[in-house]
Amino acid sequence: KIHMRKQAIFISFILLLVSTRSGVDRHEAQFLNYKTMFTTLDRVVFDIIRDECERQKFNLTVALAFADAESNFNPAARSSAGARGLFQVMPFWADEPERLNSPSYNTQLGIMILDHYFKQANNNLIMAAKYYNAGPRGKVFNDGYVAKINYLIFYFEPDVHRGMMS
Repeated sequence: KIHMRKQAIFISFILLLVSTRSGVDRHEAQFLNYKTMFTTLDRVVFDIIRDECERQKFNLTVALAFADAESNFNPAARSSAGARGLFQVMPFWADEPERLNSPSYNTQLGIMILDHYFKQANNNLIMAAKYYNAGPRGKVFNDGYVAKINYLIFYFEPDVHRGMMS
């Protein structure tokens, strides 16, 4: 993990250096940095998630880790339980369930739900992930799901990760 973290820092530095010298904007450099780990992430989806995180003041890395774990960044994803979209939002959360396939609407709800569960879990990553995956009283708990989110947040933001593990 340490080697991969050093590699990520090096890649981030190189991308920042290249972006400042080649005229690539800050958002493009940020996208390219995340693209090193989230290989299925496209620019349109990234921009939607980034903009909504800024609007709701939610951590971008955390949102990206959940969207990756939930749908592999597929806006048309559907679960056998009925969850839909990038953040696999259940229809009961939506005022307009027919809009859940809209990446913008799904992201808005997904981040709102994440924020709700992180507050309910006192910012504890493991508990918030459990709540998001199965609800606060859910009996289903996918360790692989939590491990993936845990790893992705640690990979990009170890300081944020440490704060969520206490």
